[in-house]
Amino acid sequence: MTCLVQHEFFHAYAADEHTLVCLEKLDQVWDAAQPPFAHYTHILQDIDLPYLLYLALFLHDAGKGMGSGDHVKDGTVVCQKVGERLGLTPRRLARLKFLVEHHLLMAEVSQRRDIDSPTVIRQFAETVQDEENLAMLTLLTFADSLGTSNNLWNDFKNTLLQTLYHLAGRRLASGKDYEQAEQQRLAKLMQEAREQLPLKISAEELEAHFEHLTPRYFRTHSLEHINIDLTQVNRFLKRVVNGSGSRVLEPVIAWHNQPARGHTSVKICTWDRPGLFTTISGALAAAGLNILSARVFSRGDGIILDTFLVVNARTGGLAKRPERDTFKKLITQALLP
Repeated sequence: MTCLVQHEFFHAYAADEHTLVCLEKLDQVWDAAQPPFAHYTHILQDIDLPYLLYLALFLHDAGKGMGSGDHVKDGTVVCQKVGERLGLTPRRLARLKFLVEHHLLMAEVSQRRDIDSPTVIRQFAETVQDEENLAMLTLLTFADSLGTSNNLWNDFKNTLLQTLYHLAGRRLASGKDYEQAEQQRLAKLMQEAREQLPLKISAEELEAHFEHLTPRYFRTHSLEHINIDLTQVNRFLKRVVNGSGSRVLEPVIAWHNQPARGHTSVKICTWDRPGLFTTISGALAAAGLNILSARVFSRGDGIILDTFLVVNARTGGLAKRPERDTFKKLITQALLP
């Protein structure tokens, strides 16, 4: 491990220094007052055996020194030997090996999989097995990412990791009653939506919204965002009814800066049509915006509600007025006949 160069472009440190930096990052979590470290303080303070987490972090890349090319597999072998020498109980040794074996899992799932999918969360929770593993794996992932490079972590990745932690935690806490709990949650959400209906939205519009969208939509949207979408659909349908000519085909676009999360969300409401996702993505790119993620939903009546999280392609910052205006011009031109 000593001065072992890591050839991936995102690694700023040799393997040995990376390990020490990871431990320093985890130390900063304990009594942190500022984000992103403060987001994880309560998790670290609630862990029963923090020394086991530190040992896992110390050994998570130890397999790289064995040179076989599979550092995860080799790392579990190292854990077995170290755990036996330290006299760890079988249960604690199993947890140590789990953390090292799966130290890449949470970053991969949160950043490359659809964490809005119940199947993804269920499979992840089944792998994690219990809430203590989840807490330790979350902290290990956070420290490992910050210890790789100061430029690797950002607010968006932080949000993804936090979301996966909470969704998986809810699944693990509910156990076999998860599906029933989800049905109860959705029923409660529908009732709250009826009670807090925006003034401009009729009860018929609300019923149509629930009827024309899948349960997955309501699992991934808060009441606030459901009301935002209802308002956007209302604006779009009024344009269709009251407009004339090509104006009835113009999309309704809504922007919202989220500086705390480091991105801008843009919501598009229009009629569904072949190639629409590609058209929207191309217009965003041409306007100078990078897409971080997308949520795409089609209502049964042919209306789409697509949400893209974007940043300025040049600066990595929030979308400003010039990029917004350019996108609106391009997407309107592309969608009109």
